[in-house]
Amino acid sequence: MSAVITKNTRQGQAPEPPHRADGERFLYAMFFDGNERIAYADALADLLDVLIHGYADMDEQERLVARIRLAIRAQITTQAYINGDVEPEEWNALTDEQRSVLTGPRDTQPAVDFWDPEIPLVLVETGYAPYTDIDQPISGIADVQNPPNMIWLRPIDEWDFLESLDSTGFIRLHEAVAP
Repeated sequence: MSAVITKNTRQGQAPEPPHRADGERFLYAMFFDGNERIAYADALADLLDVLIHGYADMDEQERLVARIRLAIRAQITTQAYINGDVEPEEWNALTDEQRSVLTGPRDTQPAVDFWDPEIPLVLVETGYAPYTDIDQPISGIADVQNPPNMIWLRPIDEWDFLESLDSTGFIRLHEAVAP
């Protein structure tokens, strides 16, 4: 089955969600296209098919490659929004190398040992060890799995990927709850 797509309302409230043929709600709702549209589906692959043209027809390897490509697009977009919101004083306090990391190309992931600035750095997990020979950067401000100055996109697994896209604001993902 594929996703059902509706237009979001302008009042800030989601429209009444559609129901499946059996009258039950779909398991997932995903707001996308800048929250302009909502996709409803029971399978994660159906949601990803909305974001990645032809995803449903791909084999597992092609799906992984497509998720990585989308992760890089989301990384670039999200980092640009983050950078655009940085106050000039904070931006000017960065070193040239730190500014270069925040604005550099993403054909490969940034190779930095530590990330000390509070400005979040958006990273794609598959660009680092154990998937490549580049070590993952370490946050210099928090010793936790998800430090506030590093945002990880995780395209290996469909659920983790959609959750990580949600954490960046690229999409908003919701699971159905019983009425």
